[in-house]
Amino acid sequence: MFPYVLSETFSQRELVSIILKEISHEKADTDTSLRDICLSSSNQILDAGFTKALVTLQIEHKVDLMRVIMLHYAVLRSKSALDQFSEGLSTLGVLGSIRQNPNI
Repeated sequence: MFPYVLSETFSQRELVSIILKEISHEKADTDTSLRDICLSSSNQILDAGFTKALVTLQIEHKVDLMRVIMLHYAVLRSKSALDQFSEGLSTLGVLGSIRQNPNI
């Protein structure tokens, strides 16, 4: 295990994927191993908005932790771009047409 940081080696997507694999893998099967993994990638976990203290994490927090990370990096980081796209379609009148005719 090593501290995970953005670099030329890892993109943000790859880094988050590695962290999620580490957390979900058998390596994180005790409170101590889960804490060690989380502390080594604390920047990404805190950036995702996980509010529990990492030094007090327990195995029962594992699912919540993974949910927060996935929600943040898969949905919330993309939301502003999707909102701008939707606004652009709306400005052109295309979004209304799509909503009226979703099968087209």
